[in-house]
Formats: sequence, structure tokens, C-alpha cells
Amino acid sequence: MKGINGGSECQSTANGGDDVDFLTIEDLEAFQTALKGDEDEQDDLMIGDDFAVDPGSDDHRRKLLGAGLLLLSCTPGFHAPEGKTVEDGEVAGCATTDYSEDLG
Repeated sequence: MKGINGGSECQSTANGGDDVDFLTIEDLEAFQTALKGDEDEQDDLMIGDDFAVDPGSDDHRRKLLGAGLLLLSCTPGFHAPEGKTVEDGEVAGCATTDYSEDLG
């Protein structure tokens, strides 16, 4: 995928063995552009300044949200409820947010 310059996977035997994937990003705009074009790849990714994490479970996702990471959404028409954080992404149509419909 474009914009990535490295990454790894942390395999966990705790909590059902959910894996956490970590990507280092050299070009966030290229990365988000590639994700925007591939809906299967955008689910549940969390974004930092130069990295992305696929938490692997809702429990990991909640902990990372609590630590200040935001979810990436490139879903057309995405809206978060009032009181939730939504910031513009690097490309039009993408945003970072602390809201996930799946987490309630």
C-alpha cells in the first residue's frame, strides 16, 4: 500500500489471541488516498502522526481511544454524534474521529 515504509504484527495469546498490526507511514496523504479507494482496508484503523494501528479487538480499540489515538474514517457521508471529535483527514473525504458505531 502506498505511503507505508514499515510495519509489524504483535501476536497476543491474551484475550483470545487478537493480533495488533502496526504500520509506519512516510506519506500520510498517499496512505489515506490508497485507503479511501479500498473500503476493505479502512475498517478499524487508528492513526497517529506517522503510524497506523489495526487494534485487532474492540477492547484494544477502546484502550487506544482512551490513550488519545483516533480512528480513520473515509466512509462517504460519515457523521459522528454531537460531542464526538471529528478532524479533517489529509485527503478530502477522510476524517479522524473518536467515534465508532461498532463501539457504541
